Amino acid sequence: MSSTVTAFAVVAETPGAIFTASDTLTSETADAFIVVGDKIASIGTKDHVRQQWSHIAKSYNIEQVFDDLDRISIPAGQMVGPGFIGSHLHFLEGGESLLAPLSAAKTKKEFLDMVGEYAKSNESEGIIRLNGFSHTNWTDAKGALPTAQDFEDHLGADGKPDMAGRKIIISSRDCHMQVQWLYNGRSKKETGGVVELNPDGSASGVFKDNAQRILFDKRAGTQYTADQLRERFKRATDECLKYGITTQTDAGLRYWSLDHYLEIVQSNQAHMLVRTYAMLYTEPSEPEFTLIPPGNGLKDAAAYKDLGGNRLCVRAVKIFADGAMRSFGAQARPFALFLSEPYEDDSNNSGFPLATMEDFTRVIEMAFKQGLQPAIHAIGDAAISSILEILEKLMQKLGLKGDQCRPRIEHAQILNRKDGQRFADLGVIASIQPSHVHGDMDIGLARLGPERANKCLYAFRELLQHGVKYACGTDWPVENLDPMNTLLNAIRPRDDDPEKSLTVKEALLGMTRYAAYACRNEHLVGSLEVGKLADFVILNKDIVSIEPADLLQHLQANSVTVLATYIGGAKEYQSARTD
Repeated sequence: MSSTVTAFAVVAETPGAIFTASDTLTSETADAFIVVGDKIASIGTKDHVRQQWSHIAKSYNIEQVFDDLDRISIPAGQMVGPGFIGSHLHFLEGGESLLAPLSAAKTKKEFLDMVGEYAKSNESEGIIRLNGFSHTNWTDAKGALPTAQDFEDHLGADGKPDMAGRKIIISSRDCHMQVQWLYNGRSKKETGGVVELNPDGSASGVFKDNAQRILFDKRAGTQYTADQLRERFKRATDECLKYGITTQTDAGLRYWSLDHYLEIVQSNQAHMLVRTYAMLYTEPSEPEFTLIPPGNGLKDAAAYKDLGGNRLCVRAVKIFADGAMRSFGAQARPFALFLSEPYEDDSNNSGFPLATMEDFTRVIEMAFKQGLQPAIHAIGDAAISSILEILEKLMQKLGLKGDQCRPRIEHAQILNRKDGQRFADLGVIASIQPSHVHGDMDIGLARLGPERANKCLYAFRELLQHGVKYACGTDWPVENLDPMNTLLNAIRPRDDDPEKSLTVKEALLGMTRYAAYACRNEHLVGSLEVGKLADFVILNKDIVSIEPADLLQHLQANSVTVLATYIGGAKEYQSARTD
């Protein structure tokens, strides 16, 4: 009886136009590969895969000869590579950012107009939830944050959308602030966070860092509806597929995200097209905080480790050591970063950690003991140093090696020189975002001053020179999701020092093989090798063989695009373009 399993070949006209990202094959490039079912069955030269086919066909009881296999031919000039891994993004928040282009607003008025237009076009939504405002770009507000009064004045006026009984909750572009209107809950200072107050002591509507949990708490009555979650999920999925992202690392699942993922997986795994490696959000000061179901505690998180047949894995815990560089405004004090020296633009302030060192130690140890990967958001150099010290003590105490527990530091933007070697010695993964280098450089210079910034800001080259394991992500929706934008920002010469830029290969490995290691899935994805899942992309240009200077021009012109995205051997995206 003939097998029902499907098989096809991918063959490049140009030798070496398949970038494998493998460190076990004799070459990082290949000419052809065969997919059987959802996995790669053979890869190498055309002659090699042809010779292998008879053995493969026999083992799967396939009667076709090699020349009769369905074939994807890759024309000269194009290339195939592993599916990209979004090693740090916020999936549903990213989908939400596509609902209205808030980050494009150049003024506060334009931002408020966008919110009003969305509210008017979506009158059935009792809670308007949007994402992506960037107040530091506004020319009419000089960095001032939007407030509840702004919404009151702009949306409550005659002729504006009917807001009776409706609420507005909008996240900043860096997801470290929420602004809201018509919230009647408690208003007080939170550990590691701030509720901004008006001069009369009333809440202004701005909730920063840990104070956002007031709005996230299930008791606040601000939950997403099922329709809102489905819309955000669909938009985020389509966006990932368009850019060739086949695995995404969701960096901090709130309870509504996890509930929605579980519902999808339990109803039909096939609907979760993009593979998801998820980090559970937790509070270092309250690990039993209600954002983590089902038993409201980190102790229950281990039950979620492997779900959804290679589509959903929940094996990490997201912990915030400090805030974000963009969480800044004319009235936004204290600063959100945790630095070893005061800010250049506020000499009496060095920022603050979002919990005590004792709380960080406790929650990281809990994660280690549950077999969960701690992924710690740390941007300031004091935050990074403190977390490295905690990791070192705990790993010694528990007898853990870096390749076993794979602790990650997310962002690692401001590095103390002594900590590069500590990363390497401990096996701590640096989860970096090259797009931040150019997107946040001006802000970083303002926070640190030119001399300190040149020494420690985005010191990715120094990390690599120490042999630190790394992964390249985007932090979407903070930055552009497109891996080609990440590649552009990784390789283009930096204004502060051109030698600090990454090479094309370093950047590509950071989005493929190394990113797979960072999310503990290197046995499944990240490279094109026999036995691994057939997740791959077809690009319109061979970005590996093009000279770096020419590639830079192509990337700057946005002329490198994904033509097709395959996940488990199934085509999930096809561009209308053919070149």
